Amino acid sequence: VALEKMISEIYSEAERDIYIESVSKKFNISFDSIKGDVQRLVRRNEAMRAKKQTERVRQDALGYGDTVNPDFIKAPIIARNEENVLGLLLIYPEYRKKVIDEQLLTEEDFHTEFNKKVFLYITRAYVEGDERLAFMSEEFNPDQMGKIARMKIDRMAIGNNSESVLVESIDTLRRSVERGESEAVTDVGSLTEMLKKLQSNNNDN
Repeated sequence: VALEKMISEIYSEAERDIYIESVSKKFNISFDSIKGDVQRLVRRNEAMRAKKQTERVRQDALGYGDTVNPDFIKAPIIARNEENVLGLLLIYPEYRKKVIDEQLLTEEDFHTEFNKKVFLYITRAYVEGDERLAFMSEEFNPDQMGKIARMKIDRMAIGNNSESVLVESIDTLRRSVERGESEAVTDVGSLTEMLKKLQSNNNDN
């Protein structure tokens, strides 16, 4: 059994067959019998890897292990609402003008430190010239830039990005804070339900 387990961990099927044949001759055991056992172990290994990968993707989507914005898991709904607003501001210059000129948002409206930092950079870029946004990588590391890019991609994936959606997104962010949704969530099931609710709100927009 130990030999079969070792063989099952070899990636190449052709190479596995070579070892199976060697074991078969050495111990006078049917080649097909050993190969059948090895194939069952291979399938089990693949199923376990797929399960782990699926779980890893799900945990990433829920915000667990977010090293860029570690505050996310403490306030998932607020963090998502912040990202919705930031995505709009990063994409549309006219929205940056409206939000900043009319003071619709300030840094105090942001609960997570990373998203607050992004908002402050956007504000500074608006004041100094929007071309500064092209140099965000001078202040944010590659992982952070990937997070910022995801904010834009996620927002662009939503069909309706009108000005009314911007205003509603800002209002949703404020209401989420007022409802106390900054409380930490440690139960995956509860967090999943909260994010489903947020997704439903996005679809309504």
